[in-house]
Parts: sequence; structure tokens; C-alpha cells
Amino acid sequence: MTRIQERKWFKAGILVLTVLIGTSLVMSQDWLPRKWNTRKVNLSFNKYYDWQEVEQVLRKLEKAFPKFLKLRSAG
Repeated sequence: MTRIQERKWFKAGILVLTVLIGTSLVMSQDWLPRKWNTRKVNLSFNKYYDWQEVEQVLRKLEKAFPKFLKLRSAG
């Protein structure tokens, strides 16, 4: 192969890779959800909770996940 043919193959390969990567990026965004609606309890960790708020959140968590949580008094 001559040097000109090698350059043509190289450019064609780069073009094919660019098209494949571009289409995969565009198509992957269609499959991702725009918003996650799986939150059962609204709980943010960027604020301070006093004891009454902690108790309310813990009770909500217990109702949302009864299989995993059981609220009991420690004393």
C-alpha cells in the first residue's frame, strides 16, 4: 500500500470510530431516566435534625421498609 492509501484508511477508521462513539453516547442518554422516582422517604443530609424530626423520619423509614427496620426504645 502506498502512503496515500494508508492515510485514506486511517481517516476512514477515525471517521467510523467517531460515528460509533457519537451514536452510542446519544442513544445511551435515551435509556437513562430523567428523574429517579424511587424515593420512599424524603430525607436530606444537608440539614440539622432535632430529636422530634429524627423520630418522625425514623418512623417514616420504619413504615417504608418494615422488612429491614424495627424501631425500639433503647432505655
